Amino acid sequence: QQRQQRQYEIIPRKGENWWLTVNTTDVQETEFTVTVFEKPKSIKEVVQLKKVTRASKILKRLKNPFSQGAIRICYLAYSDVEKEEYVVKMFKSMKPGDNQKEVYEKEIEAQTVAAFFADKFSKELELKKKV
Repeated sequence: QQRQQRQYEIIPRKGENWWLTVNTTDVQETEFTVTVFEKPKSIKEVVQLKKVTRASKILKRLKNPFSQGAIRICYLAYSDVEKEEYVVKMFKSMKPGDNQKEVYEKEIEAQTVAAFFADKFSKELELKKKV
């Protein structure tokens, strides 16, 4: 069974203040809910991650992604209200169920835990180098 994939063309980011040079026809206004997990400070907190859902934001997202990974594509987005740039990641797959909020939250949770252990590992290496 072949999976349905998003159709896209990678257009690399073009330096600082890229947003000022974008044609309005290259932009799609979309509402996003920002979800993050608090960075754990201990193993106990890893097991009991605290999810923080921030208010919905209206972002202007470029229609074409600027980069891709094995399973996701990355878009640049901008908030006119906050004057802040965002990176929005979407799964390449268009299969029903692959692009639901819960799937994205599991990915964010896994990345939060991985970052915790990577930081701990790096600190241990630094301690061993000093000995």
